[in-house]
Amino acid sequence: MVRNPYDRVVSLWTSETNKDNLHGMSNSFESFVDNIELLLANGYADGHYNTLVQNLSIKGKFMPDKVFKLEEKDELLEYLPKSPDAFPKANASKSRQPDYQSYYTSVALIDTVSRIYKEDLEKFGYTFE
Repeated sequence: MVRNPYDRVVSLWTSETNKDNLHGMSNSFESFVDNIELLLANGYADGHYNTLVQNLSIKGKFMPDKVFKLEEKDELLEYLPKSPDAFPKANASKSRQPDYQSYYTSVALIDTVSRIYKEDLEKFGYTFE
């Protein structure tokens, strides 16, 4: 399952259960995004911050037979033999705005996430909207 990179970065920033050193180095959402870009550019590898294409590849080969977008849950539910109630919502962040776009206060910030996650945006057809 993949997720819109712009929404994914907001989720990483607002996650109460995933606070790490990167959060400690970041005093704002913008500095958090800048720190992701800097760390990844310097070879830092972490499943939370890597592109999803990287996370789903082995030795450079993209491995999934089927990819579902988090935003298209109905397609996933049709594929799985479970009811919609089978997906818990306990991990939902209570501290974030409902729309990820509100976190992006400048074009430069959007451009930074676009650079970092260019591979995911292209592979999965995501846009900022």
